[in-house]
Amino acid sequence: MLIGITLMFTSCVTNKYFSKNVNASEITEIKYFAPLSYVSLIEKGNKSVFNDSLSSISKVLLDSVIRNNNDFKIEKRIDVNGLKNNLKVNNELSFLIQTIMNA
Repeated sequence: MLIGITLMFTSCVTNKYFSKNVNASEITEIKYFAPLSYVSLIEKGNKSVFNDSLSSISKVLLDSVIRNNNDFKIEKRIDVNGLKNNLKVNNELSFLIQTIMNA
């Protein structure tokens, strides 16, 4: 799932900021936003209902996978200060993901 989201993010980014002159060995650290997770369960009548417990567990597991991955130089999670700013960033990231998923 994480790889799929990463591929989606990289596919919607323009190439104007990429430089072919940077070697992987020159990258000293990669920062990331806290994972987003929205898990819904299918209930009677084929209705999906958001499950906050599974979503929270999923966020923790995704964060653990990212932090413990030794294939990339992931050093730090980007923590947004303040509830208002955090909600804004989460909403914008969620909108981006939904836009990509519906494209």
